[in-house]
Amino acid sequence: MQVFSRRNTLVALGLAAVSPGILAVGTPTAKAQTPGRSMKTPSGLEIIDTWRTEISESMVLGSAPTGGAMLGNAALVYVTDASTNSVTPIEMATRHLLSPISTGSNPGPCALDPSGDLLLVADEDSADLAVIRVRTQSLITMIPVGVRPRSIAVKVF
Repeated sequence: MQVFSRRNTLVALGLAAVSPGILAVGTPTAKAQTPGRSMKTPSGLEIIDTWRTEISESMVLGSAPTGGAMLGNAALVYVTDASTNSVTPIEMATRHLLSPISTGSNPGPCALDPSGDLLLVADEDSADLAVIRVRTQSLITMIPVGVRPRSIAVKVF
């Protein structure tokens, strides 16, 4: 699960209400068991009002949102989607989805560099790192990183 916070708003990926008062965390293929049947966990973004401790909004985002990163000023949230091999920027003030940016195969975790200029996306199946320029919302390059990258750490040199 990815969680981002800013002031009194918490943004979380992969949350689904299974029963009153219980939240289940999982990927889009995770199943929530109910008597006599199972159902898919919804795929999307939940915006949680931390003052009232309740979900204030939900956004459906593709069929397999897998990771996310938020700009320091909370203006944009980037959500990776493994089913479309892309990352989608979302303007948080308007909840507007911008055009998806293509990445490698099966994008997962992503992180912004400390300046907020570059978005780095680990692509598990294509074994590379997609480097995206935030200002232009465009892919700059793909860097081979080895088999199945699953996390990202950013260090300034």
